[in-house]
Amino acid sequence: MQWIKLLWKSSIDRIVVYAYCDRTGLDLIESYQLVNNVMWANDYPHAEGTWPHSAQAIERTMFHLQETSRSKILGLNAARIFNFSLNVLSKKS
Repeated sequence: MQWIKLLWKSSIDRIVVYAYCDRTGLDLIESYQLVNNVMWANDYPHAEGTWPHSAQAIERTMFHLQETSRSKILGLNAARIFNFSLNVLSKKS
């Protein structure tokens, strides 16, 4: 059975990216080492999502995650997946 878990983990690292939407999913990502596979989304401008209270929703759902995990989920994973340059994105105009 251990080889099934390893095979699943190996496959999911290569092919799956999640856009999280709830606390339950977030509770599992660090323990299953899926932090690199998760991106935050708020469904802007639809008010049935977290907008315009996104900052409060982030604090309410992510307070328990490590800072490195939060950084990846909130932007670094998207930059990596879409091949955005962090140097260009961080320049102030």
